[in-house]
Amino acid sequence: LTDVNNESDALKSIHGKIIEYVNQAKANQKASDISVYFRKLDNGSWFAINPNATYNPASMIKIAYLITYMKMAESNPSLLNSKIFFSKRNSAIINQNIKDFTLKEGKNYTVKELLTAMIAHSDNDATLLLNQNMNISIFNNLFKDLNIPVPNPVTEYYISVNDFCKFYRVLYSST
Repeated sequence: LTDVNNESDALKSIHGKIIEYVNQAKANQKASDISVYFRKLDNGSWFAINPNATYNPASMIKIAYLITYMKMAESNPSLLNSKIFFSKRNSAIINQNIKDFTLKEGKNYTVKELLTAMIAHSDNDATLLLNQNMNISIFNNLFKDLNIPVPNPVTEYYISVNDFCKFYRVLYSST
């Protein structure tokens, strides 16, 4: 991840408009804290607003799980077709806000199906199953390789918008 060290002068116009929007949203009490990271992926120009604030990534951490599984599949291509059994009894109770899709209890799912459910439907049960079967070393190394603080499994995790966008840059640049 090579970086251009300074914010882009070419983006000053859009940067100013977004600062205006952020300030208005905060003044109207629509948000208490806002961070923005804007990057043109084709040329690396960027700007940031409130870049050092950290947030709980919530469902966005699923992107790191997806990248971890893709990395795992590089050395074991059959992984994506391996099956994992879903049982609610073995599942933690996690609030599911998006309910247009649910896994069926007592069924085997391929890792590929679970990844699709996790990303396309934000399914928390699929996420939990994948989390329980993921190579934690590869997951942690993903964060280390990107120079992002590694999540501690026993405490709530917070990450800056600048750091989180590194995952999207990896996806954009991957083959």
